[in-house]
Amino acid sequence: MKNQFAKTTLSLGVLAGLTGVTPVTAQQSSVADENVEVIEVTSFRSSLIRAKDLKKDAIISRDTILAEDIADFPDLNLADSLQRVPGITITREGGEGRQISLRGLGPDFTRVQVNGMEAMGTSSSPMDARGGVSRTRGFDFNVFASEMFNRIDISKTYSADQEEGGIGGTVGLFTAKPFDYDGFKSALSVRGGYNTNSEETNPRMAGLISNVWNKFGALVSVAYSERETAEYGSNTTRWRREGGKTAADPADTDLQAELDSGELWFPRGHRFSR
Repeated sequence: MKNQFAKTTLSLGVLAGLTGVTPVTAQQSSVADENVEVIEVTSFRSSLIRAKDLKKDAIISRDTILAEDIADFPDLNLADSLQRVPGITITREGGEGRQISLRGLGPDFTRVQVNGMEAMGTSSSPMDARGGVSRTRGFDFNVFASEMFNRIDISKTYSADQEEGGIGGTVGLFTAKPFDYDGFKSALSVRGGYNTNSEETNPRMAGLISNVWNKFGALVSVAYSERETAEYGSNTTRWRREGGKTAADPADTDLQAELDSGELWFPRGHRFSR
């Protein structure tokens, strides 16, 4: 009993001593925390985790691409970014992605929305033999700078909330909103590239400013880019139907029959172009 009493008394004494020291230690710790400078490091790993969670929570087959940071979307072109998703291939124009093919179907079968609204974006091609101005429903993704978007959803199947959809699927483009960030945020990126073929310097600039005041927020983003490329190809200068002509080889009856039918087409001026 004496030994047990002695141990209990010693334990109470130690606890009493610790109790007296604890408030001072906690106060010093809080002061130290206030003086610590917090440095937050972000990377594309967090965007990949969020994209994986969004794909897991979706009730349909959907892939998502998120911006790695403020005004920092993967790749400089939206088509190049979409090429990361399985089932999507792209066509290029001057080395830059232009249109996409989703699930083996061409760009005409893909529905594109910008912030939930139907969108159509078309551009022209400098090569006449490759289509010239787009006259289809295909969306040209080279009309937008990737820095203006922070999320892309690629829906490969349908859901009840869709009024209609493309046979290939639906691509949803989402721009940044003020309440996506806490308080005042700004970002600026300036880039430049040199093209050895055109011997020109291509500037690229993108900026974003966002702020929130209680329940009101505002966001402004601006992007500017200029590309000068040198591309070599062939130009047909329109096609024309030939008829009433005589074949060079009189023995070639098949060619003469096609010429007589008037269903044979020739390029009006086939030449190389730059």
